Amino acid sequence: MSWNKNTGYGLLQAINAYSSSANAGKVIVVCPSTNSNWDRLTQIFSLDNDGTDRVFQTVQAAVNESVLHQPTSSVNTIVVVPDTYNESVTIPHGAGPITIVGYGPNGSASIAPSTVGAHALTVHADDITLINMDLAGEATSTYGTWVTGSRFRCGSYPRPRRRITDV
Repeated sequence: MSWNKNTGYGLLQAINAYSSSANAGKVIVVCPSTNSNWDRLTQIFSLDNDGTDRVFQTVQAAVNESVLHQPTSSVNTIVVVPDTYNESVTIPHGAGPITIVGYGPNGSASIAPSTVGAHALTVHADDITLINMDLAGEATSTYGTWVTGSRFRCGSYPRPRRRITDV
């Protein structure tokens, strides 16, 4: 059967196909437990070979798992289920490479902290890629994203609205 690689199950299959390439690490999923797909996702993405979870309720928890179990010279992929995540995410120095992919229509996966002055995403690591993620800093914050690492890339999926660039 043929799947549309841009939506639904087809996108999940495309991510899984990518993750089986030579430089791919773990595939980690972020989904609130209140989401109707929680039970199904925890079945599909059961424990990893090393006995660790692969489905988390916050983006920060998924980043922490990626940092803790980063295979040498491989890229971990974090898939974020559509929702608004009220958190401020920090990717520490030495954490990369990591790719964070917002699943679903453009901008439907959003990090938007409500803490005064908080950035949605702070990146201290090198080689971090964001695809199809909406980042919004708290209203009093100057920036939604703060980057001190190198080779930070962002864009939309499947068709970039703007060119993916290095910062």
